[in-house]
Amino acid sequence: VLSTAAQRQDVGVVKEALEIGADPNALDEIGIRATTYAAAAHGPTAEPCSLLLAAGGEPAALECAASVVAMFSQDDSVAVAAIAAVQGVEGGAAVHEAAVQAALADQRTRLHIRIVNDLGGDKPARMQALQQLLELGHESPAAATPGIVRALQDPDAALRRAGAGAAAV
Repeated sequence: VLSTAAQRQDVGVVKEALEIGADPNALDEIGIRATTYAAAAHGPTAEPCSLLLAAGGEPAALECAASVVAMFSQDDSVAVAAIAAVQGVEGGAAVHEAAVQAALADQRTRLHIRIVNDLGGDKPARMQALQQLLELGHESPAAATPGIVRALQDPDAALRRAGAGAAAV
């Protein structure tokens, strides 16, 4: 409720939520604070930000707020650029660590899906998707999901295995 009210600049609901004990530093399901949503939507000097900060909200949550929200963009290139931007901000990455981890997990899931969907496509597309996956936190191809690595190494065999699995059902 607090995050939604702050994002919508519903000052009355923000005040009431804080009066009944809402935590101004609570993280939502993807690790973003109400202060960050308010700053991203209306700027760091917006009234909801001031109210949240006065109630003990974390001032660093204002750092790179637009980028934090953009980490969850449906446009993968926007999301990846935003993740890199937040990780590159001194102090910002620490306060937004939960959101960064959630965004990285979201991107890895999207890339896994893209890799699987691209098995029948050309190898350069699969290799580009794997490279992006590795850049999002994996140390090496061996650290990626072993099935994905095997599929990239031998996409024809992966398609045969997928076909055999479907036929067995």
